[in-house]
Amino acid sequence: MASEENVWDRVTAGISRRFVRRHCCCFWSSFAVILLLAIGGIVITLLDANSRGQASLLSESTDYDFLVGTALTVKQQDMVESAERLRSSPGGDRDQEIPERSATASSSFNIQLLFLHKDDGSPDLLSAAGLVAMCAAENVVLGAADYGAVCLNRTQAQTRSSAQLASLQRAVECEMQSSSVVSLFYTEWALREGAEYNPAAPPPEGAPTASDYMIANSHRRSCIRLNESYVEARAAEIYALAQASEELRAEYGFFLSSDTFEHDPPRTSATRSMLRFGRPLHGYATMEEEEEQQEAAIEAVVTDIEADLFAYCEMKHSFLHSPYRDECQRAQFNMKFFAPYLANLQFSTLVSEDLLVVSASVLFVTFYIAFHSGSLLMALLGILQIVLSLPVALFFYTAFRMQWFSQLHILAFFIVLGIGADDLFVLLDAWRQSARLEVEVSGTLEARMIYTYRRSVSTMINTSLTTAVAFLATGLSPIMPISAFGIFAALCVIANFALSVTFWPAAVVVYEVWLSKPRCEMITAIVTIVIGSIVTIIGILSLTPALEQPTLVAVSVLTVGLVLLGCAVSGCRKHCRGENRVLRLPSRRAPESGARDMPREDSKDGKESMQKTQPMRAPAKLGVIETFFRDKYSPLLNAQPRGEAKRFKGVLLPAFKPISLILVLTMAGIGSYLSYEAILMEPPSEEEAWFPRDHMVTTISSDFDSYLVGADEAYVDGRVYFGLKGLDRSGFNRYLPDKNRGTVEFDEQFDLSTAEAQASLLGFCASLRVAECGVAACTRPPRTLVVAESVRCWLEEFQAASNGSLPTGADFEPLVQDWVGGAGAEHAKAVGFVDGRLAFTSVEFVSTAKWSEPGKVVRPYYDRWDAYLAAFVRAAPRSLSTVFCYTGDYFVWMTTEVELVRGIFIGFAICFPVAFVVLFLATGSLSIAVFAIGSIAFIVGSLLGFTSVALDWSLGVGESIAGTIVIGLAVDYTVHLGHAYTEAASESREDKVSYAATVMGVTVVAGGITTLGSSLFMFACQVTFFSKMATLIAGTIGFSLLFSLLFFVPLCAIAGPTGRITPVTERLRSLRRRRFRSKRVGSERASTGARDHAADALHNMADGAKADGAKADGAKAD
Repeated sequence: MASEENVWDRVTAGISRRFVRRHCCCFWSSFAVILLLAIGGIVITLLDANSRGQASLLSESTDYDFLVGTALTVKQQDMVESAERLRSSPGGDRDQEIPERSATASSSFNIQLLFLHKDDGSPDLLSAAGLVAMCAAENVVLGAADYGAVCLNRTQAQTRSSAQLASLQRAVECEMQSSSVVSLFYTEWALREGAEYNPAAPPPEGAPTASDYMIANSHRRSCIRLNESYVEARAAEIYALAQASEELRAEYGFFLSSDTFEHDPPRTSATRSMLRFGRPLHGYATMEEEEEQQEAAIEAVVTDIEADLFAYCEMKHSFLHSPYRDECQRAQFNMKFFAPYLANLQFSTLVSEDLLVVSASVLFVTFYIAFHSGSLLMALLGILQIVLSLPVALFFYTAFRMQWFSQLHILAFFIVLGIGADDLFVLLDAWRQSARLEVEVSGTLEARMIYTYRRSVSTMINTSLTTAVAFLATGLSPIMPISAFGIFAALCVIANFALSVTFWPAAVVVYEVWLSKPRCEMITAIVTIVIGSIVTIIGILSLTPALEQPTLVAVSVLTVGLVLLGCAVSGCRKHCRGENRVLRLPSRRAPESGARDMPREDSKDGKESMQKTQPMRAPAKLGVIETFFRDKYSPLLNAQPRGEAKRFKGVLLPAFKPISLILVLTMAGIGSYLSYEAILMEPPSEEEAWFPRDHMVTTISSDFDSYLVGADEAYVDGRVYFGLKGLDRSGFNRYLPDKNRGTVEFDEQFDLSTAEAQASLLGFCASLRVAECGVAACTRPPRTLVVAESVRCWLEEFQAASNGSLPTGADFEPLVQDWVGGAGAEHAKAVGFVDGRLAFTSVEFVSTAKWSEPGKVVRPYYDRWDAYLAAFVRAAPRSLSTVFCYTGDYFVWMTTEVELVRGIFIGFAICFPVAFVVLFLATGSLSIAVFAIGSIAFIVGSLLGFTSVALDWSLGVGESIAGTIVIGLAVDYTVHLGHAYTEAASESREDKVSYAATVMGVTVVAGGITTLGSSLFMFACQVTFFSKMATLIAGTIGFSLLFSLLFFVPLCAIAGPTGRITPVTERLRSLRRRRFRSKRVGSERASTGARDHAADALHNMADGAKADGAKADGAKAD
């Protein structure tokens, strides 16, 4: 037999013997190496995070994380930001000093209060009672602590000195919020909004004065009940203004519901207020000065306001229940509130809470492994291996200089839980089944481990390789967090495989030899639980800001590691000498007549039993699942009423097996239909929802559409830039996305000093105001490309300031610089002077498209801009030929959505060919590889099609991210069964199917249960991405079990290969031997021919010599 062993058999046999003969040392040495790698990974990552100023292992989120760095829209954004940094002010200073809080802070801090009609409330929200309640709600914001330090105050004339500020009451230095429905009514009649359109209107009866509603030394209002006649008159005036013109409709429609004018008289069922904040704050001269510190101060106030609103609305927080999931009901209306900053903060909070579900998944997998193996200690050792595979992967992740670790990476834990448990079951089930084989296999631990290791390692190689490649395909994504996650997940799969073939076999033997006694197992289990709990607690703390000293965490983990390492050394010294004393087990007698442990010999269909090649010697019975697959499942698939399959010219034809045929046709039909539906999936036509359906952030998105017109902030604002040519990205690190994003390259030919260029720019501004849109994204009346009155063209105003005549030549730039430094200061951002030269310029606008639109809607709008600018460039002079439209994140995020959808198809294009090659090389059967790839394609297609048909999902951001992840999970079970089919020693299809189902069915079911169970806990998560991920993982496992057991195996039963399936490696060796033999035979023939030729030559020479001698003798005789 030794002569027949190949290299793989010799290597696996040698390793297996080492695990048995030196099991204790193998266990502790492998555990020590794993622990050191794990500690090293955590320590290096924490130190790296600490060097970047992070308080925890998780990288801080930035606005650039999900941007596609190679996309044109992203490069244009970086060009704009770089140009703004280089831009100098006309006076030489880069930033001009402006009055305190006289400019509006970022719109991300704007708080919208939405007041919505209640069925049992007043039909018109603009009533005296309703306004009192709205005023009280606004006072929650206006009365917040430190509101006076960040409130907007655009009405002040000049910057006050510190001494002046000290003598003033800062609490009254806030202007009344202008975009507030309360401010429309709580105001003096002469100062009301819209007074200029009806200046002669006399004040109604009961019109309030400032003394009625203002509170001295406060920015809160006294919420008095206004006169009913006044409220009715004021409301009627607002309704009339909203109908007067498109411009006024856009202004006052912000406060009115979309059905306002469907009633007679008009009434609104929804209204709202927009509360803004101001910058620069006290102590800062400009908006840009220490911008992060200013924003942090506003963030603190807005966060306090959020807590005050929770208390006002009686919205409570509980575990896995956000307060935003409670309703804010008042007597007159339902209220909702929203701020982009609070939405982002809420998302981070929910993600942190949802990650606690990991602990529940770990407990479930631990208990199921204990149930499956019959040992709590084995379960603890197995879960320890799975958990340690993550920091081991982290070590190599950091070795590759990957500097990004986000909440998305935590998903790898759920994935590794399923994959790791599957690998544990593969080896553990093979080990248990080896005890039931013939004495040559089951008689000694060495023989059992050789059998177990060969069977399990080859199977794990196939599944781990295909799964790792699937995640590496995700690593090719141009979106950095997705790419980083794909690489980390692939490393986790590889690390788990490495631990499964080094640590786990040794652990199995150590348990068999030393710890299988109940008392030893109990004591060891308790110690393992205590140590594991300590490590787990430290690990959880390291992922949160609870410990602000990462070095302390590293030292704690290192201490625990050293304790365990000391146990390892002592254990090795105590037990290594006696390891060989239990290698040989007592001989087992043959089973009595009728005992059955593997596929039966006397099956009804008369097929040969595997007992001819794998005779069972152990009397122990199979498990319930194994018995089911052997006695119920396999005979059902193999049943054929017409006897054995026929042969044609020596080739075994597909057998007619009705049950298998029905299953194959049924599953193929289901898979084809759902795959067809998956092909029809498109990107969503609505904004992606990241929160639960009952979350206020989700419901408020639809409420925004119930208003007549959106807020100005709801529409995309942007600029058209001229003169920015390119970007130098040298030194940029994609894993530090907010650092060194590049330096802009200016167009040297940009020049506005010529009359031709000036006329071209003026014409551009004029045409932009009337440019048609014609795409669905343009929703604001009159649905042109931009809002005409929003176009701000500084060159027009400079021309007016120059008495209608623009200077040209050398006089142009100095005059522009003087004008921007004085009367035209409001246009300073549009005029880009760099090092004293006009390097670029821009034209500001507000579009008619809303921010909250998906990429499917944004793309046509982007193409419309592209076509419009291309037409302008064709007619413009060369000095204005570098032009593009910049809209902040609007076009940038569109590119991200496109790449996310594209990534899933790239994953398919990579994974399927690789899986096919791996399967063919592993099984040596082309038909098995084709069957398996078809099954995997049906699994993925059916999953996506199911989400489209049953759940009405689109191919959005969450689906695209999760879809690329589940590709790696779809291959395992089919690969397991296909590999087992080809490994069967029997030659008939029936026995091969029975063998594969019996020995691997239990592993497939156990792996499915653990992965499915760990994913089910994610349904409790609040972030919809996690719940979608749970749906996709659970769906993948469900369809994998269905198609592997009800399609792949029945297909093998019908048309699977028969006889001995020769591995590809053996075929290559045989081909090499044949080529070597043919060369040797040819060489021998050539040498034989040469010898014969030489002999013939010598013979001819001898004959010639004899003839010459005869002639000479004849001559002498003559």
